Amino acid sequence: NDTYGHQIGDELLIQIGQMLLETPLIGNHAYRYGGDEFILLYEDTEKKRLDEVIRFLLKRFSKPWKLTNLDYTSSVSIGVSHFPDDGTTVDSILHSADQMMYKAKENGKGRACFSSGETIIHGNAD
Repeated sequence: NDTYGHQIGDELLIQIGQMLLETPLIGNHAYRYGGDEFILLYEDTEKKRLDEVIRFLLKRFSKPWKLTNLDYTSSVSIGVSHFPDDGTTVDSILHSADQMMYKAKENGKGRACFSSGETIIHGNAD
């Protein structure tokens, strides 16, 4: 918004939202939390499937978005929380995911951080 204006920012958010809804691995699991934050909620999901979703998102965000007047590259930082290991209330789960997202940002963006200490970076895992 600061660089290209709210119209471009809104266009980017719409494209991200459409991509999330149209991706079979994600579909109706995606919710806009506010601003440029999205939440994906899964129930009884295997780690392998979660890793597929994360790797898909990291790969997609490594490519530019085709907006009306420009190609725009946006980074992504993903924080992952697990019920009940990381909290037993909505607030505690969101707080844990938020902390992991900030950890991902601090370590270079373009990655997903788990409270277990695992990190997935586009193309590999630590």
